[in-house]
Amino acid sequence: MVRFLVSASSIIQAPAEEVYNVLKDYNNEHAHIIPRKFFDGMRVLRGSGVGEGTRFEAHFKTFGQRTTLVMDVSEPEPGRILQEIDTQAVNITKFIVDPIVDNDSSCNVTIRTDVMKERGWVAGTIDMWIKRKIMTHMYEEELKTLNQHMQSKRGRRADNEN
Repeated sequence: MVRFLVSASSIIQAPAEEVYNVLKDYNNEHAHIIPRKFFDGMRVLRGSGVGEGTRFEAHFKTFGQRTTLVMDVSEPEPGRILQEIDTQAVNITKFIVDPIVDNDSSCNVTIRTDVMKERGWVAGTIDMWIKRKIMTHMYEEELKTLNQHMQSKRGRRADNEN
């Protein structure tokens, strides 16, 4: 079995609590931050669609192939860590939201996936290298989109207050 870790982090210009609330809302908000060039839809299958107890499916596309992932959501540390585990126990993804000390308006977000594949050493190593490259790029795009989404939400809120 080949096991590897993929991770990306970024500073998000929004309070940690607001960012976490966007990440855990699979009914509305989370769909706004997934990169469209990698995903072509997601829907809640079970639970409230907000945080712990949610099951959702997402359609992932790379190299012309479409894969459906079914994920169960938990909150090992509510308000800080949101976890998605695929129903085949191959991928465990964590969204880790850490406030930045002395800055209430920004936080650090890390997306980290532990991937396990049953492949031989050579095929597994090649598979790992390709997937790590694609997933890192996908997470960087997702973090960029998350930051843009948070800025847009704050701009709309400011416009409504005026």
